[in-house]
This record gives sequence, structure tokens and C-alpha cells, in this order.
Amino acid sequence: MLDPDAGITADLESQALGRIRVRDDLRRASERTRAIVALTIDGYSQEEIAELLGEASVRAVEGALYRWRKIEQQHLPEGGIPREQHGQ
Repeated sequence: MLDPDAGITADLESQALGRIRVRDDLRRASERTRAIVALTIDGYSQEEIAELLGEASVRAVEGALYRWRKIEQQHLPEGGIPREQHGQ
């Protein structure tokens, strides 16, 4: 018989691991990038972030997020699972 809670548990675990990975990834980022990513996660719009941080433009915020995502994608193997979590 299938456990109806198995999917929920797996989803919660996946979310928790994702949060841990983002936190760890942010340690490698500059202070500016950490602030931009943190505000994005907190739900601020790119326009609000640009205003709050005194960025030159919304495009500057977009660019910082784009570069951060591209760098962090390079740290993931194919399939998107962080290397240290393979085989667990």
C-alpha cells in the first residue's frame, strides 16, 4: 500500500534542501549580490530592490540576479542535484 504522506514528505525535504543550498551558495556571493538575492527571496520586486539598495537601474538588479543564477548553475551537476547530495 502506498503511503499518502510520502509525496508531501519528499516535497518538504526537497524544499528544505533547496533553502540550505541557496544559503550555502550565497556565502560565495558578494555583499551586493547577497542583498539582491535575499530581497528577491523575501518577495521584493526588482524595482523595489533597485530603490532600496540605490542601484543605478532595474537592469542592474536583473543583471546581478542573472549572473548569480548562471554561476550557481555551474555548481550543479546534470539533473540539478547538488554534488554533495548525490546518493543520499
